[in-house]
Amino acid sequence: MIKAVVFDVGGVLCPNPLNEFIKVDREYGLPDGTVMSFLRGGNDFALCEIGQMSIFEFYDRCVGWIAKTHDVQVAPQRLDAMLEACMGKTVRPEMIDLVIEIKAAGYQTALLTNIFAERRTWLHALFPHGTIDVYGDSSELGLRKPELPIYHKRGLGIVDILFQSPEQVRQDLIQAGVTITPG
Repeated sequence: MIKAVVFDVGGVLCPNPLNEFIKVDREYGLPDGTVMSFLRGGNDFALCEIGQMSIFEFYDRCVGWIAKTHDVQVAPQRLDAMLEACMGKTVRPEMIDLVIEIKAAGYQTALLTNIFAERRTWLHALFPHGTIDVYGDSSELGLRKPELPIYHKRGLGIVDILFQSPEQVRQDLIQAGVTITPG
C-alpha cells in the first residue's frame, strides 16, 4: 500500500535544464557541452549539492576555468541567471497541481532533489505551506542522487516512475495504487 509519494524537482517539477546549458555555450561561442560538463558529472557542482561549496565559489571556479581554457570571459551573473532559469522561473503548473492533489488525497508528500543551499528558500516556497511533508534536500543531507545512501536515509521502499509528461506520471501513479482522479 502506498503511503507517500516522492518527487524530484529538476526535470520533473521544473523542465529539463539542458536547454539552458546549451544557451550559455552558444552565447559565448563555447564548445557544445562545456557548461554542462561543470553541472552534470562535475565534482565542484556535486560539492555545492552536498553543501560543501557555495554556489558563488562554484561560479568563480567555472569562470576561471573557461577563461583559462577557452579565453572567454563568462560573467558569474550569467551562470546564476542560467541556474535561476533552470530552477526558479519555470515550474510545471500541472505538476504542482498534481502534488497538491496527492496531498489532499491523504498521502504523505516529499521532494528528493539535488540542490544547492542557496536555492533552499525557493524550494520551500514552491508549494503552499503544509503541502510537502519532507524536503530531501541534498545540500542539507550531505548526500546526493543517485548515490544509494540518500535513498536509504529514510528507509523507503520505492516504486520508481520515470518522468515523461505530467499526464504519464498521473497515470503511472494511479497504476501503482495512488488513489487520485484520472487526467
